[in-house]
Amino acid sequence: MLVLARYPIREAHYHRYAVNGKPHKIHHIDWWFAKGVGLVRVDLAGRGRADVFVTHLVSCYVPWGRGFPEDEYAAQRAAQAWECARWIAHMRRSPLALLLCDMNADAHSLEYDIICHGAGLRPLPGALGAPTFEGSEGSAQVDHVLWHATAWKPVGARRAWDRPGERVSDHFAVVGIFARVPEVSLGGT
Repeated sequence: MLVLARYPIREAHYHRYAVNGKPHKIHHIDWWFAKGVGLVRVDLAGRGRADVFVTHLVSCYVPWGRGFPEDEYAAQRAAQAWECARWIAHMRRSPLALLLCDMNADAHSLEYDIICHGAGLRPLPGALGAPTFEGSEGSAQVDHVLWHATAWKPVGARRAWDRPGERVSDHFAVVGIFARVPEVSLGGT
């Protein structure tokens, strides 16, 4: 995983998942990449900090929508989602927290629910509704921007690099746009 930031990264942390695929399935390379969840704390140039979490759950090697037993990694993805959610809930400190992830699961999946509910995260409004992955297994929206904020609100979401010749991955980029919420006085006059 790689995080590029416009603003200074002040801290970086990484937690490797306890389960990571199967080492004897060399062509299912997940085990070799030590998947986990990363965190960078970014200084937003006088507007506070953001906790930016990134993860990539174990891949799905069957057509989208197939469950167990065809999807032999469904239980591992669920375990990784739970581990991810607990780590985010434990590490989150800033008024804006984002999870940028290739979940290898759509918004109607167990993995998605585990992360959203376990970490207290929400999807961006209007959550794209378009596939972010198109491959031999089919197409699905498996890349997500989830958020939790006290002083920020989401104002938009879109796919990026989705024209022919622009893509740098087998996934489309997902862009979330946030705005700072003005301070509200709760005191008297």
